[in-house]
Amino acid sequence: MSDWIIYTLIGLMLFALVVVITVVLVLVLKREKTPLDNPILINFFSGVCDKRFYGPIKKTFIGKSGRVGIIYTPKDVDLKSEKDVKDETVYIDKDKLVVLSKETASGKRNIFLGFPPSATDLDEELKRTEFGKILMNTIEIKNSINAEISAIKEGSNRKTAHMKTLADGEYLSSRVMETINNMVEDLVKISTSQKENKPTTNYTPPGEK
Repeated sequence: MSDWIIYTLIGLMLFALVVVITVVLVLVLKREKTPLDNPILINFFSGVCDKRFYGPIKKTFIGKSGRVGIIYTPKDVDLKSEKDVKDETVYIDKDKLVVLSKETASGKRNIFLGFPPSATDLDEELKRTEFGKILMNTIEIKNSINAEISAIKEGSNRKTAHMKTLADGEYLSSRVMETINNMVEDLVKISTSQKENKPTTNYTPPGEK
């Protein structure tokens, strides 16, 4: 599958997500008497949080494994049966956290979309829906791109190490070695820039520098 087809599919999938987010935001803002400035989390990894799907974020931090920890107050609760709603904490891989800055999707809030590490981690009921299938494809495409980028970087590192060995043995001159290194670095930059699909935003999540 060519790169432009992959990017087109990702674009369509993200558009569908924005539609869902807009609906959720309307529900959230209606329930709050006093709107807050806290970002809203849409948690597609809710299976580890008792299916608490969305709510305002209270704090973010970087966990020991490098994942982003997010503490949020769930809003999809039954207030009649749950008088004391406790905050939830979820850990999201950095490459599975999408940030839509204010005015991108919502005119009032920054929106965080949190996805699980793998499509298999989505809720079973969600997987059976059409929207769930879109999510699964989006997550697996992202994982495939990340794996390919890692393979390219690993391969280039091995080539560089091998070339250095040859250079140390005086098989290659320093000028030739420098030229080869520059070519490898340029190839990695080109491949990475073409395959990475990072959201464009000027918003910096709390807890990240």
